[in-house]
Amino acid sequence: MRDEKKGHDARPKFYNTGSVVRHIKIFGIPRRTGLLREMVATGSAVKLATKEGSDLIETLGHVMFVKHPRQIAITDSTNGELIATITT
Repeated sequence: MRDEKKGHDARPKFYNTGSVVRHIKIFGIPRRTGLLREMVATGSAVKLATKEGSDLIETLGHVMFVKHPRQIAITDSTNGELIATITT
């Protein structure tokens, strides 16, 4: 998923799935790569040990999490668009 257009399409699709929203509500913002890998494993059917899995983790990592008192905003760091807002 090195193509930027594919990345822009993949990030909102991934971060708006129910399993990822539930994972963020339970465990919070992934602050380390291991926690991001865990979140990708719960929200994707791709095996993380493959090249496709490592590309997916790299692509999905181009986001910025902003924590507000009652919500978490997820913004695409490549273009600045709001991807998702999760109410906590």
